[in-house]
Amino acid sequence: MTSDQIKQFIETNYPEIVCRKLDHRWSFWYHEIAWGPGYSTRIARVEERSRGGTEFKRSVTSLLERSTVLEDITSEQKLRRVFDEELRLWKENFGL
Repeated sequence: MTSDQIKQFIETNYPEIVCRKLDHRWSFWYHEIAWGPGYSTRIARVEERSRGGTEFKRSVTSLLERSTVLEDITSEQKLRRVFDEELRLWKENFGL
């Protein structure tokens, strides 16, 4: 999937997510854009690779593991599964 296809899917299926574009990447935030040491409302980000394809970063997992975790999104079903997991992790670790 392209970054624009991913953005469209998230925008359509997750009304609580704020989509923000910066240069050639989209980022997806839970309710608001907020970040600080050890805390962020960013759920994921996606950008087109210069060599082709799309890079999807699992932002919550990356924050928790303190290491960049990338995912290859090949279908809407996989996107839903991965995004739902990131939302679950965010709510479990940072939600009120």
